[in-house]
Amino acid sequence: MKLTSASNARGKMKCFAIAMIVLLALCEDVLAQQTSDIHQHTTAPAGARFEIIQSELAAKWTFRFDRFTGHVAQLVKTDEDDNTWTEMTVLNLPP
Repeated sequence: MKLTSASNARGKMKCFAIAMIVLLALCEDVLAQQTSDIHQHTTAPAGARFEIIQSELAAKWTFRFDRFTGHVAQLVKTDEDDNTWTEMTVLNLPP
């Protein structure tokens, strides 16, 4: 009877060890996918004119904010597959 109990306990320990390895592997993948705010916006100096702001959700929502005039432009792709800034309409913008 003692051999059966020992082998049964050893089998349970192997299952526990395998389950822990799988769990740790999954946790590592989840932690690697956490978003960081490194690419959300630039830290512009106090006298800088432009600030670049990027969405966490998609790089296509990248904006250039003119801190002096209040104008906003969005980064877009052209037909030639180049990047360019397209001005956006800003309501109630002072002249």
